Amino acid sequence: MPRCLKTVLATLALAAPALVLAQSAILGASSTSTSTSSDKGPPISNPDTVQGRAITIPMQSLRGDIIFGQPPEVSLNGNTVRLAPGARIRDLSNLLVLSGNLIGQRYKVNYTIDTYGLLM
Repeated sequence: MPRCLKTVLATLALAAPALVLAQSAILGASSTSTSTSSDKGPPISNPDTVQGRAITIPMQSLRGDIIFGQPPEVSLNGNTVRLAPGARIRDLSNLLVLSGNLIGQRYKVNYTIDTYGLLM
């Protein structure tokens, strides 16, 4: 049908500039969101993940070894601490993981401590 083709072409003509702007914004954001190896301290964000969204890592975060015990107990650098109620654990695919699924496993993590001394 000729009129359907005109509608599709008009829609594509209107959408093409928006797609180009979105792509340039994404490419610009990804080049500024990752840190280089010459930076000192922990990175401010990790590279783009499978979901296409970078997770911001706070500048005041610390690095340590964690062994997950029975939730909310964990061993951080050899000391027993508790997970904060709002603690979020993400895997390499940027998916949330429940602490109960990680019992007995050891990882290197970036972490922060809240005002109550709980692990975030």
